[in-house]
Amino acid sequence: MPQFRLHYALAFDAQSPHRYHVEPALLWDLRYPPEYARLASARDRRLSSSVTSQYATSPPVPIFRVTCGIFPYRNWTIEVHNSRGVTVGDVLNALYRELRHRVNSAEWNGAPRTHQARVAEAFYGRSRRSADPRHEQHAGVRRIDWLLKSTAFVGLTPSVERGYTWTLTTKRADK
Repeated sequence: MPQFRLHYALAFDAQSPHRYHVEPALLWDLRYPPEYARLASARDRRLSSSVTSQYATSPPVPIFRVTCGIFPYRNWTIEVHNSRGVTVGDVLNALYRELRHRVNSAEWNGAPRTHQARVAEAFYGRSRRSADPRHEQHAGVRRIDWLLKSTAFVGLTPSVERGYTWTLTTKRADK
């Protein structure tokens, strides 16, 4: 399997001895659009286009997949395509877009009842905090709700199972 170096803003080193107290390079709550993402080194400034236009990997890849161990279904893999090379911005936009997908009834019914209750709690909390709570409640449960309270982006690690694939790591969001 080819080796790629992930852009520092996206990378998470799962082997780091400090991984439980990690300060991610990118500060971003996945419930919000990528425009809210900030580099830890410049918390008061939005992520610049000079960062989002950089390639997500070195060397550049035309396809970039993201999985997450919390997701219950393999088809929830997020695929990013860019024939010129996937950029940091492509990855962030795809994460946000795909996590906004509604959970269908078969996916919902396939989850254990105890997990449904926890996801429902996350859904109602997210809905209440939204600018239009009625719209969000009417729209239904989304994949982001499956992350429960762990919606803070930590980073991506290379998958050992599949090429061009990285695993999403999240942690509990501050609010």
